[in-house]
Amino acid sequence: MLKAHLYTILFISWMMLITSFSLFSLPDTTTGFFDFPHRDKVAHFGFHCVIVILGALFIKERQKAHFKINQGIVQIFLFSIVYGIGIEFLQYIMPYDRAAELWDLLANLSGAVFGVLLIKKYLTRIAK
Repeated sequence: MLKAHLYTILFISWMMLITSFSLFSLPDTTTGFFDFPHRDKVAHFGFHCVIVILGALFIKERQKAHFKINQGIVQIFLFSIVYGIGIEFLQYIMPYDRAAELWDLLANLSGAVFGVLLIKKYLTRIAK
């Protein structure tokens, strides 16, 4: 039963995790290896890359035999972009110590595009 819904669970868990990280401020405890400029842009890139990959696998899992690779990837890519814009808007209006940035949106877009390239290659390879 759990295996049949693996990507659904992973995708929903991932979305809850990054929503929490994106909307609430964490204490700044970075030191050493993780202390480099623009590390948040790398995080945005990674978040959206994984959204696209897990999202495409989630859609594939839910649609089973009716899954069309390109259509599913376009759907999750658009979801990732709209989600990123929504999070940036919420950061802009929320009273927490968070700020909306255009560079975050560009990192989101770059991560989503990279995720599309990776998952398309993977899904076309397993389809053969």
